[in-house]
Amino acid sequence: ALVVGTVQGLAITPGISRSGSTIAVALLIGVERQYAARLSFLMSVPAILGAVALLILKSDAASWTWAFSAGFVASVISGYIALRLVVGLVRRGAMHWFALYLWPLSAALIVYTFFR
Repeated sequence: ALVVGTVQGLAITPGISRSGSTIAVALLIGVERQYAARLSFLMSVPAILGAVALLILKSDAASWTWAFSAGFVASVISGYIALRLVVGLVRRGAMHWFALYLWPLSAALIVYTFFR
């Protein structure tokens, strides 16, 4: 958990996938596939709760109530779908598919950055 947690901390670097890096490192140190994926997603909970707490503390309660509620519902739905997808990929040993979207996304962002 300490090694995976350290990698999670390093994933604040732009362009580094937190879940991808933590799952990859867990697999490299010998954690079984399904447990690596579960550990990665469980480790995200404190980070997400901390971000939510900071957001709430920095904003006016009246301004975030509806936005926070809508965001919460959307994140629960999209998070569940992402969790099922990534855990399925990890179980099948097809983690490389998880990273394929990064190539065109990175290229698009580089082009956007230089030509905006």
